[in-house]
Amino acid sequence: MNQISGRNVSQMMLLITLLSALFCGICFLDARKVKATDITIYTEDADLSYELENIVLENDILTVKGWVVQIGQEIQTFDIATALYRPEDNTLYELPTQYEQRSDITERFNDGTSYDNSGFLTKALINQFNMSEYQYELCIVFKSNDCKYLLHTGQYIGGNWDTINITQIDATDCKRSNDLQCGLEAVECINDILTVNGWIVYTGRDSVDSNISVVLYDSTHRSFFALPTECIKRTDVTEFINDETNYDDSGFQSSISIQQLTPAQICYEVCIMYKSQGTSYLLHTGQYVGGTGDVQ
Repeated sequence: MNQISGRNVSQMMLLITLLSALFCGICFLDARKVKATDITIYTEDADLSYELENIVLENDILTVKGWVVQIGQEIQTFDIATALYRPEDNTLYELPTQYEQRSDITERFNDGTSYDNSGFLTKALINQFNMSEYQYELCIVFKSNDCKYLLHTGQYIGGNWDTINITQIDATDCKRSNDLQCGLEAVECINDILTVNGWIVYTGRDSVDSNISVVLYDSTHRSFFALPTECIKRTDVTEFINDETNYDDSGFQSSISIQQLTPAQICYEVCIMYKSQGTSYLLHTGQYVGGTGDVQ
């Protein structure tokens, strides 16, 4: 009899635990009702560094994980949230967001400042938004030390783009090299599609094991975004350089809808990332693309 009672108690405790977890999950999704926020209370030109490490939209649940810091400023009082910005009517919607400790960010910058309070995780129901009609930019609301900042990430969901096909990357450790040669043959915008193509080589190295990506650099927020890039065979480059090295795998082409870029006030520099023999290199081309898709 005691054994049966003990088993029943264990089962009841397990049931209570599961129900508690479910309740907490529902509270996390719905604890703060999503409401339009006055966008004018935020400063939009802050010197912030950030990274969106994971973005998933599935079954009307948006999950966003990342971190944000203001370089040199220790985060003492803070409130961090993911927000959705709709450019059509200049409306900002703040989503329920959970804080995460990130001692690894303090270690990454290693400048004597504690950035442990920089992490965030959003897991929110967004079925109230008309994703099939409107496109929303992912933003970060960062309230720290009595200041309120709004950070535009340049990544969008909704509209014709149900998934995000540009990826934020950490390119701060990429090297520069005078041994890189690049031919940027086209940076153009036709029918709302930005196209970048050309070739890049590391002089004296076969390109067969290389990896090439077109990257957009937002110098305002020190952020890098890798675009989907296709490798193109370029036997003509091998013939052109003619130094007995195989550069056949040096070509690249990338296309992206300009609707995924941030508003027109932000420009991106077109860069080329070249990975070879375990080392990543970044080449700044000096050509810029505005948020409207204009090539400069």
